[in-house]
Order: sequence, then structure tokens, then C-alpha cells
Amino acid sequence: MPGFGCRVKKGSLTPDTCSSMHELSIANSILEAARAEAARRPGARLVKVGVRVGELSGVEPDALSFSFEALVRGSDLEPLALEIETCPRRQRCSLCGRIFRVVDFDLCCPDCGAFESRCISGDELEMVYLEIEEAQVAPAPEMGLRAAARAGEREWKNGPSSLGKESPQ
Repeated sequence: MPGFGCRVKKGSLTPDTCSSMHELSIANSILEAARAEAARRPGARLVKVGVRVGELSGVEPDALSFSFEALVRGSDLEPLALEIETCPRRQRCSLCGRIFRVVDFDLCCPDCGAFESRCISGDELEMVYLEIEEAQVAPAPEMGLRAAARAGEREWKNGPSSLGKESPQ
């Protein structure tokens, strides 16, 4: 399909499918970053990824969520969840300094009526957090053997009924 930047069999993609390929590559980049962080923490399990998406970022949150779920399904990351925080477009008035949300493309300051303002948020696309469950560290094998040996020694000295009690001396 010319004009969409897709290279596939003729008739197999629609314009909607091609536009969501953008979100698919973003979801893949999020997963790559999450895997890189998990690799730094052997045995850790990824639980949740949080991203912030501005309404001016050009990213459709529903398509990003769908793409993320499709990439995670059936992979080693399967229970990994994506949380998306959407950020509205906000402007700062150049005359009075008021910060306001843009509604219906109206850039006019609600306080002073000025048209001169600067965009201060709404174009974000950032990974905000990564929730990880750290691996449980088991005691070293020699520590377990020492504890078992001490318990066995108490049992030998005091008889089986005194296991777990200190021996009187």
C-alpha cells in the first residue's frame, strides 16, 4: 500500500493496521528496555511497566496497549502488565503565566484572553516505572547444614521431645 510505509502482500493490511505498526514498535522498545533492566537483576520477575503518553505524542493508547499485550502473550514475560497514564495538552500563557488545559484546540488564555502561549505538556512519551519482584535469596547450603547439625545435636543431647527447646545446662 503506497503512502503507508508498509511492505506486505497486497490487500493484507488496512490503513488502521499500518498506523498501529507505530505503536507495535514502541511496545517492542518498551519490552526491550524492561528486559535489559531485568537482565541486570538475575532471578527477578517483571510485574508491571508504566508509561506516560501525551495526547500530542502521536501514540494511540489503545493501540499501544493492544500491541504490548500481543507481544507479551506466549512469551517469557506473559504476566507482565502495561499501565498507561495519558497526559493532556497544557499551555502556559506568555502574558499572565496561567497554566491551562487546551480544549477543542482553543489556545486562548482563560484568564487574560491572550493568544500567546507555550506548550508545556502533552507531548510526552516516556517509560515512567518498572515494577519488579526481586528473587527470593535462599540461605547458603552450608548455613542450612549447620542449622540442621545444631538441631540434631540438641535432639541427640535432650531426646526427640526437646527439639526446638534449649537444653538446660
